[in-house]
Amino acid sequence: PHLRFTEKGAANMIHTSKKDVDDANIAIAVEAAKTAMARASLDDRMRKEKEDEFEEIIINSPNVNLRDLRRLSWHGIPDKLRADAWQLLLGYVPTKASRRTEARRKKRNEYRKALEQHFYSGVVHPSDIGLFGDATS
Repeated sequence: PHLRFTEKGAANMIHTSKKDVDDANIAIAVEAAKTAMARASLDDRMRKEKEDEFEEIIINSPNVNLRDLRRLSWHGIPDKLRADAWQLLLGYVPTKASRRTEARRKKRNEYRKALEQHFYSGVVHPSDIGLFGDATS
């Protein structure tokens, strides 16, 4: 049998195939969105688990095990704990939690004294203009 194509027949074929392509694209987009949402949910859970691990080592532990902190930090440090982690890793503050607050206070006072000694002799002092606030804090 011979096939006869007419303009109307060709237009119907094009319309049908365009609809099929549109339907397929919609189905693909829906599946991609579902996958992205599942991946985001998994990423959120993994991020929370990692943050919990860091909190356990840095905040909840009376003495930080630097080997554990280094191992955990190798693949990134959560934003909210980054400053504390780096201060510990660099030896800026002691690993013993009960000594950290006092150590930070001493370091800040040392920094202020160094500024006074090296940069502010004979000029306006930073505390005079409210730059450092109370020098004892």
